[in-house]
Amino acid sequence: MKRLTVLFMILILLGGCSIGMSDEKLLPKDMNEEDLPEERAFQDEYTRRFLLSTEEVHSGYYPLRSRNGRYEMSFPKNGVIPIELYTSLDYKERIQFSSIEDEHVAVLYNILYLNWEPGSEEYGLSMLTGNDTEEFDYEKKEKEDQTIYISPLLEDTIEKNGAKTYEYFAYIQNKDFEGSLSLSTTVYCEEDCEDDLDKILKGVQKWIESFSFIDVKAEEGA
Repeated sequence: MKRLTVLFMILILLGGCSIGMSDEKLLPKDMNEEDLPEERAFQDEYTRRFLLSTEEVHSGYYPLRSRNGRYEMSFPKNGVIPIELYTSLDYKERIQFSSIEDEHVAVLYNILYLNWEPGSEEYGLSMLTGNDTEEFDYEKKEKEDQTIYISPLLEDTIEKNGAKTYEYFAYIQNKDFEGSLSLSTTVYCEEDCEDDLDKILKGVQKWIESFSFIDVKAEEGA
């Protein structure tokens, strides 16, 4: 009887372990393709490596962690990162990618991470916009752990084809440990996109404010 009781307890424990393992969430890169969302970001094998979940962080955007593990951000569902436009080192990382909104509208994203110490804002802004920092009249947003500077919206028309462009520049400085981000986005409209522009620009602004820095040293020491 004791032997049967012991066997029964072992089976319960093994069953509990297997249930726990099956409930553990897989990263998108480890999932079967048929279980992934049909969004462009998940269908691209290289981009999928950096996505953290198939659950949206806000409408149309998914969580992504950088290759060097220094920051996370929301990533547009229609975005794809070309492998040749992603360079990553421990102290420096550059990503360029695009998100196709429809056949006439695309958004181009540029990200530069540098391991600059808190207090580097003045130099970071001058590097981002040259000597025109004061003319840009950046909007300054203070968060508990970072300071964000966002430029006014810059509009332009391409003479060759009449396409419109709408640009934002932004600089983010971490307050608690080393880490800074220089960002630029360009909305490119081949045809009139006034009807969708407000929604697209709000998405870009949310993207700028979605970045969070990761204290790698603290994680390693944990």
